Amino acid sequence: MATVAGRAGYSWGRTLFYGKGGVAIEDSSTTVNCDYQVPDQSAIVCRNQARAATSGYSTPSYTRVGWTVGFGTEFDLGKNWSAKAEYDFLSFGRHTALASDGTTFLTDRSDISQVKLGVNYRFAPGAVGPKF
Repeated sequence: MATVAGRAGYSWGRTLFYGKGGVAIEDSSTTVNCDYQVPDQSAIVCRNQARAATSGYSTPSYTRVGWTVGFGTEFDLGKNWSAKAEYDFLSFGRHTALASDGTTFLTDRSDISQVKLGVNYRFAPGAVGPKF
């Protein structure tokens, strides 16, 4: 999963409050396992849309492009250090793909909530390295 996002905010003293938005990308696949039993049979048997026995279904990997929005705060700890907390919501919408049995279509929806906590170090010009 990857995101490309911009952020804009308001600073109040040593604290930055911001919102963000952008593009989200994920690599996905869908797998479904059979977990029910057909009446009058001693073994667990699933039937696909063509009535063939199967133990489950899967789709090949695919790349999805969606969107992300979020908000957060970052606090200046001094000496080029800061701490941050952020919430992001990512949505990739619905996707339908042909399953590995060649007859069944699987549809899924992917929405993700993330919470990020972090510590940052800012490399300021002249702060690191020799001076000539």
